[in-house]
Amino acid sequence: MLNFIKTHWSGDADFIRLLLVNLFGLRLVVYLIATLAQNATTIWLFLFPIFALVAIWQLVGTIRAARSGLDHPDGIYKIIVLFGAINAVMISLFWQLSDQYHHLYAPIPAPFVDPAIIELPRTDDGAEITLIGPITLKQYNAFRDIGDVQKLRRVRLNSQGGNIFAARGFHRLIVERDLDTHVNTDCFSACTIVFIAGKNRTANPSARFGFHAYAYHHSHTGQQIDLDAEQSKDVARFERINTPHSFIAQIFATPADEMWHPSHAVLRDANVLN
Repeated sequence: MLNFIKTHWSGDADFIRLLLVNLFGLRLVVYLIATLAQNATTIWLFLFPIFALVAIWQLVGTIRAARSGLDHPDGIYKIIVLFGAINAVMISLFWQLSDQYHHLYAPIPAPFVDPAIIELPRTDDGAEITLIGPITLKQYNAFRDIGDVQKLRRVRLNSQGGNIFAARGFHRLIVERDLDTHVNTDCFSACTIVFIAGKNRTANPSARFGFHAYAYHHSHTGQQIDLDAEQSKDVARFERINTPHSFIAQIFATPADEMWHPSHAVLRDANVLN
C-alpha cells in the first residue's frame, strides 16, 4: 500500500493503472462511500479531510506523471488524456462534496409563508377576534376561514376604513354567525359597515365613529362603478338595524374627503350603538 501511494505521488505510476485505478477507480470508491454515508453527519467530519487529501494525492501524482511524459515522443497524447481525466475527477468530486456539505450543514430555510394568508388576533379562549388597521380582502379571507367558529362571540374593531367589498363580506359573516361587535378606539368609513352587523354593538367611551359618502379612486383601470347603486346596498344594511333615514342621509351627504363624527348619544338614538 505504501509503495502504491509513493509510486503515484512521485509520478511513476503506470499510465493505464494511473487512469483506471488511481483516478477513476478511486473516484468510484469515494463516490460509493459518500453515497452510503450521505446522512451521517458525524462521519463526514472525518470524510471531508480524508477525501481532500485523496484529491491532492491524485492531482499531484497526475501532474508529475504528465510532466514526465514530455520526455517521450507520444507524451503529448498522454498529457492530454491525463489532464482530461484529472479535471473530470476533480470537478465531479468537488460537485459531490459541495452538494454533500450543503445537504448536511447549510442553514435550513425558514418555512414559506404565503403573504396572502394572515392570522387575525384572537383571545386564548377563542371568544373574541380583533380587526386592526385597514380592512382588506386578506383579513376577510382569514375571518371567513377561521377555525372553532362556534367559540367566537365578538369582533373587536380598530380601523379607519378600507375595502368596502371586504367590509361587506365581514358584515355578512358576522350576521350569519350572530356575533357582537365592539369598537376599541376608531371605526371610520368601511369599518362602520362591519360594526353595524353586530347583534350587540358597543364601544369604549372614548371610541370615535366616522361616516362619509363613497368615492372611487381607480378610474384609470377603466372599470365603471355606480356609486349611487353601491351606497344603496349599504343603506339597506343600516335599515336592517332600524337606523333613521335622517341619519343615513347625513352619512351620504358628507363628502368623501371629509368625515362626520356623531356623538355616542346620536349613535344610540340612531340604533347604531346599543
